[in-house]
Amino acid sequence: MKDFLKTGWQLWVSLNAKVDDLAIQFLDELVFSQYADEFIDSYDPSVIGSSLGSARLGFLPDELLLAIFTQFVMDCNSPWHLTLVCRRWRALALGAAALWTDITLSDSPPSNAHGIDVWRIHHRIRLVSRGSTTVCETPPVFEDALKRARSAPLRLAVRLSQQNINDLKNWYSVLAQSKGVSVRTLEFDTSPFGVGFLTALCQSVEVRNLEQVVTYAPRGLPPLLITALQTGQRLTSLNVPFELFLRLDRDDVGLHLRLKELATGFPARNLADFDNVISKYQKLHRLRIPFGIWPGCRSPHIKLPLLETLSTQCSPCHLGKVDFPVLQTFFITINDRECLCRYQATASYCFPCLTELNIVPTQETDTAWIRDMKVPSLERIAFDGESFPADPPVVLPAVPRLKYFLMATIAAFPLSDETFRSMSSVENVILFSLSDDLVLYEQTLYALFMDMPCPRLRTLTIGTVPHFSIHIDLYLKQVVRSSARRPPLLEHIDVLWKDYGLHRYSVDPDD
Repeated sequence: MKDFLKTGWQLWVSLNAKVDDLAIQFLDELVFSQYADEFIDSYDPSVIGSSLGSARLGFLPDELLLAIFTQFVMDCNSPWHLTLVCRRWRALALGAAALWTDITLSDSPPSNAHGIDVWRIHHRIRLVSRGSTTVCETPPVFEDALKRARSAPLRLAVRLSQQNINDLKNWYSVLAQSKGVSVRTLEFDTSPFGVGFLTALCQSVEVRNLEQVVTYAPRGLPPLLITALQTGQRLTSLNVPFELFLRLDRDDVGLHLRLKELATGFPARNLADFDNVISKYQKLHRLRIPFGIWPGCRSPHIKLPLLETLSTQCSPCHLGKVDFPVLQTFFITINDRECLCRYQATASYCFPCLTELNIVPTQETDTAWIRDMKVPSLERIAFDGESFPADPPVVLPAVPRLKYFLMATIAAFPLSDETFRSMSSVENVILFSLSDDLVLYEQTLYALFMDMPCPRLRTLTIGTVPHFSIHIDLYLKQVVRSSARRPPLLEHIDVLWKDYGLHRYSVDPDD
């Protein structure tokens, strides 16, 4: 743990970067090493580096600590955890209103949905920060959180299911006493208790300035909330069912000029409706379609000139129907079972600004389109799925800037000789499998370090190895100790053992 903290400290001392940029660099090491709650439990304020003398983490400036606090707390944690570490952390956490603006109301204990190794792997390649979340399980805790947030705009998630009349009155009383509270982001379900709470919320709290709405049920919404959504002039982000999106599109004539983020899903019969509506939203920056296939066989040519992030499922042969000139991040789940064009030859698709490509393939997926993509700016490519095509093998596009390659599967890595040859520009490799076959990991390591298909390799992360192997351990120690047996730029190898945890094999810079 001290090694990771020391790395963060050295970054701060040497780079003299902006606070926000440094916080992300610091957290990149911290989050990958342990979960946030484990970090709190094992916190040691002393960080002694060979070149830093008696440097201490406690000497970090307040603004840096606050930036770190705001960035790294996961969904299931709370700023209250920070108050338990030491007096200084407690004072900082209690005095920062921004830490208490993300509030979740829940009458059931939270569960850690990220407690899997895949979470670590994905956050190593791309740290997605959700900020600190305050989980309020009782009305008094909710009241305390509102006081901490003061008049700062809130992100409020309502997940209330119990229908005890006394509990209902207690939650309502908190709203009745709240003054000057403004909600900018609202996430909710439509349980009977939740609907009642939302009605009281609209009566007591300012919701006309809502900027983001997240819900998964189109019916049963309180009339006051519907009115607020229809008349609001600040909505820029929606994560709603398709029926509600169509309703808001019809009633709010200026929505297509303001909306920057949209997440919605639709059944197959509504594909034409979605095509007709989405073409108006030329200001969209992010589009996510959790269910529904788009673009489809009958979709027209659609251009979204400002779209930066797209998450969808479709057949790759339809990518020629879209024009996204500034697309930077693309999450695609291959779904060509109902596609009438699946046997047609695919074209070479061009996304000139794409930097991150995430693919969920199927056993039947033809991967030739990946190899032929024109993506000159691509830096990260990830494959995440239960099954991969056996033939043809996965071949990466020929791009000069590819730095990260990630593959996660439940079986053997589908890495052929052709795959390794296409990885010549990759600097960071992350391989994750649930296979219990120890030979799989041995063969993969041999392929990476005997033939050295990745001459620019800097870091390797591999897991989850079913049990500690003295053979693999000795082999990796030989690799990092011998310059002749490793790529010249290699810095370290991280191995995640199922029974031993994460272990890092570091290259001595003096070797």
